[in-house]
Amino acid sequence: MPTLRLSFLGPPQVTLDSAPVSFDSRKALALLAYLAAHPGPHTRAELALLLWPESDTTRARGALRYTLHAVKRATGDDWLDVTRTHVALPEAAGLAVDLHAFRAAQAAATDTATDMATDETGPAARDRAAIDRLARAAALYRDDFLAGFTLRDSANFDEWQFFQTEQWRQRLIDVLTRLARLHAARQEYGPAIAAAQRLAGLDPLREDVHRDLLEMLLASGQRAAAHRLYAAYAARLEAELGVAPGAAMQALLHAPGVHVSGDRASATDETAQDDTALG
Repeated sequence: MPTLRLSFLGPPQVTLDSAPVSFDSRKALALLAYLAAHPGPHTRAELALLLWPESDTTRARGALRYTLHAVKRATGDDWLDVTRTHVALPEAAGLAVDLHAFRAAQAAATDTATDMATDETGPAARDRAAIDRLARAAALYRDDFLAGFTLRDSANFDEWQFFQTEQWRQRLIDVLTRLARLHAARQEYGPAIAAAQRLAGLDPLREDVHRDLLEMLLASGQRAAAHRLYAAYAARLEAELGVAPGAAMQALLHAPGVHVSGDRASATDETAQDDTALG
């Protein structure tokens, strides 16, 4: 059985038995992305309106037939389920879709936390299982949904892609937030900080994310890095919004024992830690 891999969390990539697949039309790739994002059958009328909104019904349906043939020419006849009225990309042995794998890993991590009351394993084991699943989801997210891909002549598809991008970003934010906090609760500050930094990059103005990152840096002894983070964040807030960080974030830097000159770490250790923390 051949293996078809569809990767849409980032610039779209399609491979068949590890070999890159190219399509005659960008609409073929757009169609695959839509079917992958929405498992289940879709009417031909729905797909024609999505991809050819400016065409009349006859021309749009003809273009859809051509595009379906283009997908099959490039990937083979094993993947699409096509009838006179509907089109689907059903689950199949050999089909790997990053969107499906991300959703499954995110859901499995949630199920792990939900099952705590009945699971006979200890909290540490459950946390580790959740961390592994969240890390798997985070690794699948190479970049925004269909990053760099557009259709110039389909406003309907562009609008759909925009909202999909936002939805997948929110999924990533959920994954990274939980991942950072689970690692921090286990005092695994290296991976906690890495997840929090990635989260901060998604929303450079979000204070709760930067506050959590600041707290992790301080907890791991990286005080100089914490001060630099605060200074950079305060400068960005002032430049873009004309406000200062909230009192809770300011209080973290003024807590007893939090200052650069009295840091217990050596200068060499501090530098090494800072380099790691700041990427």
